[in-house]
This record gives sequence, structure tokens and C-alpha cells, in this order.
Amino acid sequence: MCGILFALSPGGIDGLSSSFVPCVRERIRARGPDAFGKFQHEVAGWNLEYESSVLHLRGPCESPTIQPHVDDDGNVLCWNGEIWQMGGEAGFDSLQCCNENDGSKLFRILKENDEDVESVLRLIQGPFAFVYYQKSKNTLWFGRDRLGRRSLLYHQEQERFILASVSHGKEFQEVPPGFYAFNLQDNHPSTPIHPFPSAFVPFHLLPLSIEIPISSSIETPLETFYAQLSESLKDRVLTIPSSNESYNNIQQTKIITPRLAVLYSGGVDCGVIARIIHDILPPNEPIDLINVAFENPRFMDTFVNADAADCFTSIPDPYNVCPDRQTGLQGWSELMNVCPGRIWNFIAVNVPYSEALKNKDLVTSLIYPNDSIMDFSIGLAFYFASKGEGVLLQSFDDIQKNHSCSPYKTPAKVLFSGLGADEQLGGYMRHLRAFERRGMEGLDEELKLDIERIPHRNLGRDDRVMSNQGKEVRYPFLDERLMALLSKMPTSSKMRLDLVGGDKLILRELARKLQTPLVGQEKKRAIQFGSKAAKMESGTGRTSGKKKL
Repeated sequence: MCGILFALSPGGIDGLSSSFVPCVRERIRARGPDAFGKFQHEVAGWNLEYESSVLHLRGPCESPTIQPHVDDDGNVLCWNGEIWQMGGEAGFDSLQCCNENDGSKLFRILKENDEDVESVLRLIQGPFAFVYYQKSKNTLWFGRDRLGRRSLLYHQEQERFILASVSHGKEFQEVPPGFYAFNLQDNHPSTPIHPFPSAFVPFHLLPLSIEIPISSSIETPLETFYAQLSESLKDRVLTIPSSNESYNNIQQTKIITPRLAVLYSGGVDCGVIARIIHDILPPNEPIDLINVAFENPRFMDTFVNADAADCFTSIPDPYNVCPDRQTGLQGWSELMNVCPGRIWNFIAVNVPYSEALKNKDLVTSLIYPNDSIMDFSIGLAFYFASKGEGVLLQSFDDIQKNHSCSPYKTPAKVLFSGLGADEQLGGYMRHLRAFERRGMEGLDEELKLDIERIPHRNLGRDDRVMSNQGKEVRYPFLDERLMALLSKMPTSSKMRLDLVGGDKLILRELARKLQTPLVGQEKKRAIQFGSKAAKMESGTGRTSGKKKL
């Protein structure tokens, strides 16, 4: 994960002199706390300024790869992403994480394919946003992957065009998925740049044509799905540098720190991810499970009023009554039973109402240009979850003494999310409504629409919020090869919305196959409701989540 800040302006004008730039720069540095670099040059009368921060995860383990990438020929690359596969490119092995930084390797490939930059960019499988200056063509390229898994925003004034991973809260808009080209030689700096995107040549990224066998004579759709999801997770798990080891002199034992954490509600999406990660990592490595719960005064008022009416003998703990806390503890217990040799660190992130209020303005600013009440509630939940700071539960006994457990903050730089399962496997109520109205045709159209709007609804917002903690989020269900497989499977092999509990059916069957039936039976619950991050104030119970802040 990295942060990008770039400005294009006429020569002699400081493109990064706007009053909001210090705030944006601070957030760019927060995204990549391990290194920060700058580069500036003038081309054909234009001033180009690049700034980039680095969260070090790929390349030589002993030192971070400094960005921007600059070569002797004058090419420049700011890269924020991960390349899992690259269209058959020889030697691009994503699992060799310590041999070479993937941004460095891409920079070299772009130079070697100087006449066909477009084709190189189209072949990349993985999340990315980038800015690339191609010296030989005097062309500026920039953009995002086809799903928009990495944020890239633009801001335009009469004399400057700015690109950034995150904004200060206003006047920025999202760069649509795909990439764009601007020829500096053909556009004279004395003429104002036309409003984006009219002055920029667009290149739309269609779904990759990936040949994935659906099944063989000996494989069922479930087995094929399981195999491809496992491959997706191997790419994303084994490319994280190995856990650090230290020695406890008092107990005379090795201490191994977790290399990753799972955003964990106890639902089927994150539950299956955690269970398969167990099969990939060495058994002596701990795995952190992050579970967030909010003190919600409006929700707690229902218990206060009931207590006044003698319906309760005592008012319950505000965090333990959150649905996601209850299912999270249940799923954690199941994992400890099924995988007893593993240390499963359950991080109970408890957010007081006062702390949520204190961070309201910051989260509102980070989610922008998303600006609905629902965006804020989701952003608030992910903001505190990605901090990974709470109390540590490590055994069944700790459940009863929750609040007296030791404070803990995950050392993991990489978080895993189950986002993408609902969109592809019929997990939302709107999928059921579409099926009830128009049958399989209506369901298929709704599923397609969900994938098309996921960059604008979810991914850019979530990236901006969680990366502010110096964390990278990885989405195994949004692996291009897995998505290609699921798109070719018959809908009835993936879900049966004519059955009770038939949403995400193939994933629920996989949970049972992996001996985690409890998570396999959990119903869909949005994080803002499961964690009680939504509608905290009195009188907001009927407020629409689509309402603007």
C-alpha cells in the first residue's frame, strides 16, 4: 500500500501550493509510514510534481523501495498496488515477495514495452492506482484497476490538475476505474486543461478473459470454487513478509507476531477466509481476528426503558450485546475447536460513543466524495476496526473477563476482508427481491449491476478509511481468476434463493466442508448494523442511510 500525490501545472507554477495540500500530504504519509519521496521536472512547458509514500510489503525485506520510481531516461512511476498475476508475463511470480518489489518490476516492464503501455496495463491482475510519465511519448498515464480497489481522486483548477489517493474532504472526485492518457506535447500549457475527463484519452478496462476450467469429471463446482479461493488466498497470504520472532526470557519461549489480521464478524465470508488461512500459514503463527463493537446510546435506551419497566434485572454490557460481537465470539470458539493448535487472537475493539463522536469529522473527511449517512456508518466501523486496537482474548476463559483482559494492538500491516462474496453469491436482500420479481433473469441482472457499482459504492471509500491507519486491505473474493470462475458457473450452483438459507449457498457448503458449520449458517448482516455503528443518536431510527450528511 502506498499513497500518491501528483500535480500537473504550467511551468513556473507550483502545482502543490493550494491551501489544502498540507492536509492531503499528511494523509498520504499516513498511508505509507515506511518511506516518502518526491520528484519534480518540467516537460514541454509543463511542471510535473510527484510525491509518494510507501507501506513496505514487497521487495527486499531489509529496506523499503523508495518511490517515485525514476530512471535515467526520464520515466517516472508512482505505484500503489499489488500484482498477483500479469497475463502470463514470464517470471512474474507473486509469491517471491522478497526478491523484487512489484512496482520496480512493473516499471521495468513498462520501459521494455514502451510502444504498448496500454497492453501492459490491461494485463495486470490485482488492485492498483498509478501515475506514470512515459518520456518517449511525452505522455502522462494514470488510473485505477477495473474494480477500483485502490482509491485515486482528482481535483482541477484553472492552472493545475491534482491526483491524490485521498482528499482533505472537499472538491475532489473519484477517477473512474480504467486509465487515462494526456499528451503533454499536444496540449500547450498556455491553454487551460479542459475539465476532466474531456482532455484525457480514456481506456476502459473490461473484465479479463481468463480461462478457468469450471469443473472436471472428478471435481464438483464446490471443489473447483474451493481450489480457486485457496489459490487467491495463497497469493495474498504468502506475499506478506514472515512474522517477526522475539524471545521471552522470563518464560523462555519464542514470541511470534501475527503477519495478518482478519476483519472478523463471525459471518460466513470472513469465517471461511480465516479457516483457509489456517491451512496456508505455518501452525506456529498466530492469526489476529478483529471484531468491532460500538456503544450505541439509542440502542442501549431500549434496555434502560425495559429496566425501568422491570423487564430486566440489569442493563447488559453495551459491546457484548452487539450482534457482531456475539457471532464473532461464537465463530472464534468454533475456530479454536476445529484448529486447536493455532493461536487465535480475538481483538475486541470496543468503541465508546464519545470516541466515535471525537472522530466524526475525520471519518467524514476520509470517506469523501462518498457522503451519505450509510457511508459514514460503514466508514466509522472500518476506521476503528482497521486500527486493530482493543482487548485481547486468547482462550474460552477470557470471554467472561472480557474487559479485564490485556490491551492489545495488532502489529499486522495487512487486513483481510470478505467483501465481494455478497455481490457475487446473492447475499443481499435486493437479490432476493429481484429473484422474486423476475426470476433467474432478474437475479442475474442484479448480480451484474452489483459488480459494476462496487468501485463507486465500496472500494474507494474503504481504501481511504482503512489505509489511513497504515494498513493494506486484501479482498480474496475479488481475485480476477475467482471472479472469472464464478461468472461462468451456473447461478444455481452458487445460490438457491428459492430455498431458505440459499443465499451464498456454495460458500455455506464450503464452511460445512471445512468443519465450521456455525459460521456457515450465519445470515448476512451489514457491518454498520452488526457493530451498532449506525444510528447512534436518539431520533435517527427511521433516518434513511441514503440521506446526505
